[in-house]
Amino acid sequence: MICIHGYGMGYPFVDLAAFPLQMLYDRLGFNVVLPVLPLHGPRRIGRISGERFLECDVLDTIHAESQAVWDLRSIMAWIRAQRATAIGVYGLSLGGYNAALLASLESDLSCVVAGIPAVDFLRLGCLHTRRQSIECAIRSGIDWSRMAETMRVISPLAMTPKVSRNRLFLFAGSCDRIVPPEQPRALWAHWDRPRMCWFRGGHFWYYWEPAVADLLRKAVRETMLVGPRSIDAAAA
Repeated sequence: MICIHGYGMGYPFVDLAAFPLQMLYDRLGFNVVLPVLPLHGPRRIGRISGERFLECDVLDTIHAESQAVWDLRSIMAWIRAQRATAIGVYGLSLGGYNAALLASLESDLSCVVAGIPAVDFLRLGCLHTRRQSIECAIRSGIDWSRMAETMRVISPLAMTPKVSRNRLFLFAGSCDRIVPPEQPRALWAHWDRPRMCWFRGGHFWYYWEPAVADLLRKAVRETMLVGPRSIDAAAA
C-alpha cells in the first residue's frame, strides 16, 4: 500500500500518525510505502514543507506535480519488480489529488482511496487568497481561463480513470473549510459515483471517524485480499 501524504507534511512524525499503519501493516500484513512528495519534508527548499508547490506560479505547481507523479510511478515500477501481488494507493488531501491522477494513469492498481481530496488547485487557491490579492491580479491582466486551461494537464478531472469503478473509493468532510465539499464531490461524479463516505467534520476530522476507518478496511479487504477475477466477477 502506497500512502501519499498531504500538503505541508512529509515528515515521519506527521505521516506515520496520519495513516492507519497498525491496521495496514500489523493486522492485514501489507507492506507500506510512505513517499515524500517534491518540495516537502527533507526535500523542501523553503522555510516550511510544501513551499512553492501550491503558490502563485502555475508552472511551478505543474512541474512539482509532474515530478510527484513521476516519483510515484517509479516507486510502483520498483514494487512490481519485487513481484508484488497487488498495489493499492491511499492519499490524503494533496495526496488524494495524486491518488486520483494515478487512477487515470495506472490500470493495474488493486485499490485507490482518495481521502479529503483536492481536485482543482486554481479554485482552491482563489478560496484561500485574500480578495485584495485577487483583485490586484485581475487589474494586472491575469487571464483566469488561460490559467485553468494550462492546469488541465495535471487535472484528475480532465483524465478518464483506468481503474475500474469498484476499486475506487472516496471520503470527505461535509464541513471541510480547507478542501470544500464540492471538490471531492466533483471527483466522485467524474468517477461515476463509486463508494463514498461523508463525515460531519472538517479537514482533519477523518482521523477520528469510525466510518472512514470502516471504508478503508472494506476497500482493502475487498480488493487487495482477493484475486482480480473474484472482485471483477462480483462487480458484474
